[in-house]
Amino acid sequence: MSLNFESWYDTRLTCWKPLTRVRSEASHNMADMEGPADGVEQLIHALSRSLNCLAEDNRITRKKAIQEITKDTVGRKPSLEGDVLQGVLREILKPCLKLVSDPVEKCRELSIEFLTRSMKNTSNAAEFLPYIIPVFVQRLGQQDIVEPSEEIRLTMIMLLSELIHLVGKKIGAFVDDMVKILQRTIVDAYPEVKKESCKCAALLAKTTPENFHMQSESLIKPLLTSLTHQHSKVRVAVVEAIGLCCLFASSLPWKHPEHKVMHTALFSFQLRASRRRVHDLLFKNESKSKLLQF
Repeated sequence: MSLNFESWYDTRLTCWKPLTRVRSEASHNMADMEGPADGVEQLIHALSRSLNCLAEDNRITRKKAIQEITKDTVGRKPSLEGDVLQGVLREILKPCLKLVSDPVEKCRELSIEFLTRSMKNTSNAAEFLPYIIPVFVQRLGQQDIVEPSEEIRLTMIMLLSELIHLVGKKIGAFVDDMVKILQRTIVDAYPEVKKESCKCAALLAKTTPENFHMQSESLIKPLLTSLTHQHSKVRVAVVEAIGLCCLFASSLPWKHPEHKVMHTALFSFQLRASRRRVHDLLFKNESKSKLLQF
């Protein structure tokens, strides 16, 4: 007796199901065998063309290259695992950092965006500090700041603050370079850069007091020049930074004759928020009693 089509189909389907399940399980097992190293190697190979394009003379080609690299790494959905991204960054970070000094502002902006997203998502941002910090010193820490864009200077300082949050006390090895940058950016003409730099200085002082205390006085002079800034939020940020620089200083900087102006400046604010911040720094926390010794 011949089987009708429905019976034949049911019979074949019954035979195929176990085979399909075996193939599916084999595929999962193969995927499990592929570790982070395999993913890193494959991704780097896929990025090779974009990495080469970063060095092209054409500005549009360079811009598209960093956009492609961003999309294929920190912009992936689902996101790369931290260890995989860590391995990829070991291979691609140096050529991408060269774009921080690109003559085209948009390329520099995109490179800082890539760095920021990369550091937030990688498993060990501290590993890349020896590559990032010197580049930032070259752009922001010279006698005359090299980076002409106010917005990019702001995002660079914001990235430095983010790095302090991410790596904690490991930033202590780079305190000298950080202070060199902040000495310049605290007196930046752009109020937002000035304010963010004060916050970064305060965060640096709190995070690595054992490394910061030898450099704290280097920031007092540039902070004092911003103490009478017309923007109230800038003045409040300056007051907090001065307080923490003094708190973690190896000696009280305002005991030196050239800093006697600090007495008058700190208590001459007409803005209530600034006076309140001074009060908080000096009186609310007993551990800050060192500040009262002037």
